[in-house]
Amino acid sequence: MQPHQVELGEGLHWYTCGWQLFRRSPVIWVVICLLLALINLIVVFVPVVGQLALIMVAPVFLGGLYHAARTVDEDRPLEIKMLFKGFADKPKTSSLLILGAMMLAATIVLTLIAASLLGGSLMTGYVSGSDVAARISAGIGSILGMSVLLLLEGLIIVVIVYAVPLVMLDGVTPLEAVKSSLNACFTNIVPFLFFGVIYLILAFLAAIPLFLGYLVLIPVTLCAAYCSYKKIFHS
Repeated sequence: MQPHQVELGEGLHWYTCGWQLFRRSPVIWVVICLLLALINLIVVFVPVVGQLALIMVAPVFLGGLYHAARTVDEDRPLEIKMLFKGFADKPKTSSLLILGAMMLAATIVLTLIAASLLGGSLMTGYVSGSDVAARISAGIGSILGMSVLLLLEGLIIVVIVYAVPLVMLDGVTPLEAVKSSLNACFTNIVPFLFFGVIYLILAFLAAIPLFLGYLVLIPVTLCAAYCSYKKIFHS
Protein backbone atom coordinates (compact mmCIF):
# COMPACT_ATOMS: atom_id res chain seq x y z
CA MET A 1 0.00 0.00 0.00
CA GLN A 2 1.16 3.51 -0.80
CA PRO A 3 1.55 5.75 2.28
CA HIS A 4 0.63 9.44 2.27
CA GLN A 5 2.88 12.24 3.44
CA VAL A 6 1.49 14.19 6.40
CA GLU A 7 2.33 17.48 8.07
CA LEU A 8 4.43 17.96 11.21
CA GLY A 9 1.40 18.81 13.36
CA GLU A 10 -0.04 15.35 12.82
CA GLY A 11 2.41 14.06 15.43
CA LEU A 12 0.38 15.89 18.09
CA HIS A 13 -2.99 15.20 16.49
CA TRP A 14 -2.35 11.44 16.67
CA TYR A 15 -2.12 11.66 20.46
CA THR A 16 -5.33 13.67 20.59
CA CYS A 17 -7.01 10.99 18.48
CA GLY A 18 -5.50 8.24 20.65
CA TRP A 19 -6.83 9.89 23.80
CA GLN A 20 -10.32 10.07 22.31
CA LEU A 21 -10.25 6.34 21.53
CA PHE A 22 -8.93 5.51 24.98
CA ARG A 23 -11.51 7.52 26.89
CA ARG A 24 -14.40 5.61 25.27
CA SER A 25 -13.44 2.42 27.19
CA PRO A 26 -10.66 3.38 29.63
CA VAL A 27 -11.17 0.56 32.15
CA ILE A 28 -11.12 -2.19 29.52
CA TRP A 29 -8.05 -0.68 27.85
CA VAL A 30 -6.20 -0.70 31.18
CA VAL A 31 -7.27 -4.30 31.89
CA ILE A 32 -6.08 -5.39 28.43
CA CYS A 33 -2.68 -3.78 28.98
CA LEU A 34 -2.35 -5.31 32.46
CA LEU A 35 -3.24 -8.74 31.07
CA LEU A 36 -0.63 -8.38 28.34
CA ALA A 37 1.96 -7.29 30.92
CA LEU A 38 1.13 -10.34 33.04
CA ILE A 39 1.55 -12.66 30.04
CA ASN A 40 4.92 -11.08 29.27
CA LEU A 41 6.01 -11.41 32.90
CA ILE A 42 5.13 -15.11 32.99
CA VAL A 43 6.75 -16.00 29.67
CA VAL A 44 9.94 -14.02 30.28
CA PHE A 45 10.74 -16.22 33.29
CA VAL A 46 11.31 -19.16 30.94
CA PRO A 47 15.10 -19.05 30.35
CA VAL A 48 16.17 -17.98 26.83
CA VAL A 49 13.21 -19.60 25.08
CA GLY A 50 10.77 -17.28 26.84
CA GLN A 51 12.41 -14.11 25.56
CA LEU A 52 12.68 -15.49 22.04
CA ALA A 53 9.03 -16.54 22.13
CA LEU A 54 7.97 -13.08 23.25
CA ILE A 55 9.67 -11.50 20.24
CA MET A 56 8.04 -14.03 17.91
CA VAL A 57 4.50 -13.55 19.19
CA ALA A 58 4.71 -9.79 19.83
CA PRO A 59 3.25 -8.92 16.39
CA VAL A 60 0.36 -11.34 16.99
CA PHE A 61 -0.63 -9.63 20.22
CA LEU A 62 -0.05 -6.23 18.62
CA GLY A 63 -2.36 -7.26 15.81
CA GLY A 64 -5.07 -7.91 18.38
CA LEU A 65 -4.51 -4.49 19.90
CA TYR A 66 -4.82 -2.79 16.52
CA HIS A 67 -8.03 -4.71 15.92
CA ALA A 68 -9.28 -3.46 19.28
CA ALA A 69 -8.40 0.14 18.36
CA ARG A 70 -10.26 -0.13 15.07
CA THR A 71 -13.24 -1.65 16.88
CA VAL A 72 -13.45 1.38 19.18
CA ASP A 73 -12.89 3.73 16.23
CA GLU A 74 -15.91 2.18 14.53
CA ASP A 75 -18.05 2.77 17.66
CA ARG A 76 -18.31 -0.91 18.49
CA PRO A 77 -17.86 -2.26 22.04
CA LEU A 78 -14.34 -3.10 23.18
CA GLU A 79 -13.79 -6.57 24.68
CA ILE A 80 -10.83 -7.98 26.60
CA LYS A 81 -10.71 -11.08 24.39
CA MET A 82 -9.75 -8.88 21.43
CA LEU A 83 -6.19 -9.01 22.74
CA PHE A 84 -6.06 -12.54 21.30
CA LYS A 85 -7.71 -11.68 17.97
CA GLY A 86 -4.39 -12.11 16.14
CA PHE A 87 -4.50 -15.83 17.02
CA ALA A 88 -8.03 -16.34 15.66
CA ASP A 89 -7.34 -16.03 11.92
CA LYS A 90 -4.83 -18.73 10.91
CA PRO A 91 -3.53 -17.08 7.69
CA LYS A 92 -3.06 -13.76 9.47
CA THR A 93 -1.53 -15.50 12.47
CA SER A 94 1.04 -17.09 10.17
CA SER A 95 1.82 -13.74 8.54
CA LEU A 96 2.18 -12.03 11.93
CA LEU A 97 4.50 -14.82 13.12
CA ILE A 98 6.60 -14.23 10.00
CA LEU A 99 6.91 -10.60 11.08
CA GLY A 100 7.93 -11.90 14.51
CA ALA A 101 10.59 -14.10 12.92
CA MET A 102 11.89 -11.05 11.03
CA MET A 103 12.05 -9.13 14.31
CA LEU A 104 13.89 -11.98 15.99
CA ALA A 105 16.44 -12.27 13.18
CA ALA A 106 16.99 -8.51 13.16
CA THR A 107 17.41 -8.45 16.95
CA ILE A 108 20.03 -11.20 16.82
CA VAL A 109 21.94 -9.40 14.07
CA LEU A 110 21.84 -6.11 15.96
CA THR A 111 23.09 -7.79 19.13
CA LEU A 112 26.01 -9.30 17.22
CA ILE A 113 26.84 -5.92 15.67
CA ALA A 114 26.82 -4.20 19.06
CA ALA A 115 28.92 -7.00 20.59
CA SER A 116 31.47 -6.80 17.76
CA LEU A 117 31.82 -3.03 18.20
CA LEU A 118 32.42 -3.47 21.91
CA GLY A 119 34.77 -6.42 21.42
CA GLY A 120 36.77 -4.59 18.76
CA SER A 121 37.27 -1.60 21.04
CA LEU A 122 38.38 -3.83 23.92
CA MET A 123 40.87 -5.64 21.68
CA THR A 124 42.32 -2.32 20.51
CA GLY A 125 42.83 -1.25 24.11
CA TYR A 126 44.51 -4.50 25.15
CA VAL A 127 46.83 -4.51 22.14
CA SER A 128 48.02 -1.03 23.08
CA GLY A 129 49.15 -2.45 26.43
CA SER A 130 47.64 0.40 28.43
CA ASP A 131 44.91 0.04 31.05
CA VAL A 132 43.85 3.61 30.36
CA ALA A 133 43.65 2.92 26.63
CA ALA A 134 41.66 -0.24 27.29
CA ARG A 135 39.16 1.65 29.42
CA ILE A 136 38.82 4.48 26.90
CA SER A 137 38.39 2.01 24.03
CA ALA A 138 35.85 0.03 26.00
CA GLY A 139 33.93 3.23 26.76
CA ILE A 140 33.93 4.33 23.14
CA GLY A 141 32.90 0.87 22.00
CA SER A 142 30.08 0.74 24.51
CA ILE A 143 28.72 4.14 23.49
CA LEU A 144 29.03 3.38 19.78
CA GLY A 145 27.56 -0.09 20.16
CA MET A 146 24.60 1.12 22.23
CA SER A 147 23.98 4.03 19.85
CA VAL A 148 23.88 1.75 16.82
CA LEU A 149 21.75 -0.77 18.69
CA LEU A 150 19.21 1.83 19.86
CA LEU A 151 19.01 3.46 16.43
CA LEU A 152 18.40 0.23 14.56
CA GLU A 153 16.06 -1.16 17.22
CA GLY A 154 14.07 2.07 16.96
CA LEU A 155 13.83 1.53 13.21
CA ILE A 156 12.63 -2.06 13.75
CA ILE A 157 9.95 -0.88 16.18
CA VAL A 158 8.71 1.81 13.81
CA VAL A 159 8.59 -0.65 10.92
CA ILE A 160 6.63 -3.20 12.96
CA VAL A 161 4.22 -0.51 14.19
CA TYR A 162 2.88 -0.15 10.62
CA ALA A 163 3.66 -3.60 9.23
CA VAL A 164 1.41 -5.25 11.83
CA PRO A 165 -1.80 -3.30 11.03
CA LEU A 166 -1.14 -3.65 7.31
CA VAL A 167 -1.10 -7.42 7.78
CA MET A 168 -3.84 -7.61 10.41
CA LEU A 169 -6.30 -5.03 9.11
CA ASP A 170 -5.54 -4.88 5.39
CA GLY A 171 -4.41 -8.44 4.64
CA VAL A 172 -1.09 -7.32 3.14
CA THR A 173 1.68 -9.92 2.88
CA PRO A 174 4.50 -9.61 5.47
CA LEU A 175 7.18 -8.55 2.97
CA GLU A 176 4.96 -5.96 1.29
CA ALA A 177 3.88 -4.71 4.71
CA VAL A 178 7.50 -4.17 5.75
CA LYS A 179 8.26 -2.34 2.50
CA SER A 180 5.22 -0.08 2.86
CA SER A 181 6.04 0.56 6.51
CA LEU A 182 9.62 1.56 5.66
CA ASN A 183 8.31 3.83 2.94
CA ALA A 184 5.91 5.45 5.41
CA CYS A 185 8.70 5.97 7.94
CA PHE A 186 11.05 7.71 5.54
CA THR A 187 8.27 9.73 3.91
CA ASN A 188 7.08 11.04 7.29
CA ILE A 189 10.33 11.14 9.27
CA VAL A 190 9.68 14.65 10.67
CA PRO A 191 6.18 13.95 12.05
CA PHE A 192 7.53 10.69 13.52
CA LEU A 193 10.35 12.52 15.29
CA PHE A 194 7.82 15.01 16.66
CA PHE A 195 5.66 12.10 17.78
CA GLY A 196 8.67 10.58 19.53
CA VAL A 197 9.57 13.81 21.32
CA ILE A 198 6.00 14.10 22.62
CA TYR A 199 6.17 10.50 23.84
CA LEU A 200 9.39 11.16 25.76
CA ILE A 201 7.78 14.12 27.52
CA LEU A 202 4.65 12.13 28.34
CA ALA A 203 6.74 9.15 29.48
CA PHE A 204 8.62 11.39 31.93
CA LEU A 205 5.36 12.77 33.31
CA ALA A 206 3.79 9.30 33.50
CA ALA A 207 6.71 8.06 35.61
CA ILE A 208 6.24 10.68 38.33
CA PRO A 209 3.27 9.07 40.18
CA LEU A 210 5.03 5.71 40.78
CA PHE A 211 4.86 4.93 37.04
CA LEU A 212 1.08 4.62 37.33
CA GLY A 213 0.68 7.03 34.45
CA TYR A 214 1.84 4.28 32.12
CA LEU A 215 -1.49 2.53 32.64
CA VAL A 216 -2.91 5.38 30.59
CA LEU A 217 0.07 6.29 28.42
CA ILE A 218 0.57 2.82 26.92
CA PRO A 219 -2.99 2.33 25.59
CA VAL A 220 -3.19 5.99 24.51
CA THR A 221 0.08 5.62 22.58
CA LEU A 222 -1.16 2.41 20.99
CA CYS A 223 -4.39 4.13 19.91
CA ALA A 224 -2.30 7.06 18.66
CA ALA A 225 -0.25 4.64 16.55
CA TYR A 226 -3.48 3.29 15.09
CA CYS A 227 -4.60 6.85 14.31
CA SER A 228 -1.30 7.53 12.53
CA TYR A 229 -1.64 4.32 10.51
CA LYS A 230 -5.19 5.31 9.51
CA LYS A 231 -4.09 8.81 8.52
CA ILE A 232 -1.05 7.70 6.52
CA PHE A 233 -2.57 4.71 4.72
CA HIS A 234 -6.30 5.46 4.58
CA SER A 235 -6.74 9.23 4.43
